[in-house]
Amino acid sequence: MKPHPIHHGGWTLHKSIINSHDPMETVKQFFLLVLIVLWQRSEGRGFGKRWKGLGVMAVESPTTVPRNKALLAKLNWRLHDEKESWWARTLTAKYCPNGITSSPLPIHKGGSSNWRGLKLGHEVFRNGLRWVVNNGQHVSFWNDKWVGNQPFRDVIQGPLALEESSFRICDLIEGASFWDFSKLSVVLPSSICAQIKSIYLCTLNHLEDCIVCDTVDGSFSLRKAYQLACKPSHSMACLSSPNWLWHTLTSPRIQFFLWQCYHDSVPVRATLAHRGINITPSCPRCSSPIESLSHVLKDCPNSISFWNDIVPPQCSLNSFNLPFIDWLSSNCTSSAIHPSSHIKWQIVFTFGLWNLWLRCNQVIFKPRASLPNLSASTISFASEFFCLWGNGKNPKGILVLQAELRALLDGLLMIVELNIPFLEIEMDSLVAIDLILAIHPANVFLRPIVSDCRYLLEKFEGVSIKHIYREANMCADLLAKAGCDQLVNFVLFCTPPAHVLEVLRFDLSVDTRTRVIRG
Repeated sequence: MKPHPIHHGGWTLHKSIINSHDPMETVKQFFLLVLIVLWQRSEGRGFGKRWKGLGVMAVESPTTVPRNKALLAKLNWRLHDEKESWWARTLTAKYCPNGITSSPLPIHKGGSSNWRGLKLGHEVFRNGLRWVVNNGQHVSFWNDKWVGNQPFRDVIQGPLALEESSFRICDLIEGASFWDFSKLSVVLPSSICAQIKSIYLCTLNHLEDCIVCDTVDGSFSLRKAYQLACKPSHSMACLSSPNWLWHTLTSPRIQFFLWQCYHDSVPVRATLAHRGINITPSCPRCSSPIESLSHVLKDCPNSISFWNDIVPPQCSLNSFNLPFIDWLSSNCTSSAIHPSSHIKWQIVFTFGLWNLWLRCNQVIFKPRASLPNLSASTISFASEFFCLWGNGKNPKGILVLQAELRALLDGLLMIVELNIPFLEIEMDSLVAIDLILAIHPANVFLRPIVSDCRYLLEKFEGVSIKHIYREANMCADLLAKAGCDQLVNFVLFCTPPAHVLEVLRFDLSVDTRTRVIRG
């Protein structure tokens, strides 16, 4: 059998490395071999296993095609982002006068290699774009992607009137921020309406709508583009199962922790020992022979005592006899109300899981640290989350950070009306403070509300904004929680109400509280 030429090249390189005394000659032959590997159409004949160690993908590899499309999508983004450069202006004028973001692209037979590459990566590029709504004058309500993962027209069936199909977002806004859905002939689902209401339009500054990549800072991400390029052959729907994990009303960090629990990838001692790590599998808290995930969160005597202190709803007590995954699912999807805090049990339950896991790590890594009461801190964190996210007054799709910024904006509007010249702001959200003080906000989708907050701050003669822990201003924290149950939007107290007198006395004193923070 005639030897494959690529094998012959490998043998030649092998002999040159052994016998040659000329380093440059060896380098030349190495690069020659690399070119042969890249362009040789081996079609799998004796090529895969022997040459796998080179780490070079074949031209027809299933993983190469999505990556090439992702790189071509990046070329589309450069054409959009560098639209004033000469090369971008030349390509745009010749092939797509309406801009590279238009869809579909004009049909040109032939064209340059750059244009053919742009067309190959255009679908991935378009799927990764999203509008940042500042005033809503340039964004189509139906045909542009600005809420959710696709345009509304792709999920709404049936014809639309010509006038309605051309609605812009600003056409549905009455006044400053009231959404008038009565103009629509289609009744939108309540979940979509909640997401729409969570969008803040810039009312104090005149910012134009802009189209960006669907990332936090709005810049192009090759990783995101690669995932989009793989989506047709690797459906992302199968990766999101089970769906109840991502519909649980809790923070995104805890949702990811639940996903780890479901896949048994939380690094408890039994899991680490199973992976071959030399570690004692016994529980350090109760000396049980096996510290499994179920033991840490449910079956350990310390965990049982914690759940008894929390006092689950009566309808959820039987779930503690179920297998671990069924126990998780039953409580994370429960619609019951926690009896003592009067908030949803699934919120208290998920924060309880998270605090149990943190306490387990603190016992091991910080055995001498002063630890707060576990059940009290769980109720406190769950209540704070409920105030910002899950009380039904804020849209369910709203970010906790956006709720913090909206609260700041409402407070600034009220203070401006009172003509107060000097202002000192204390917030427990360090991320919100960083966004306000940053020259260029890291989150492009929060830019409208950040811009309005800055505009109001400039109206004061003197203003300072600083971070303060929630435990250092318990009076404000207690008033915020009480506001969840009040019927009116705003209440003015001439004197401190009775239920805050105790914490107000503590805030004014020099006493201290313990708070565990990450170093």
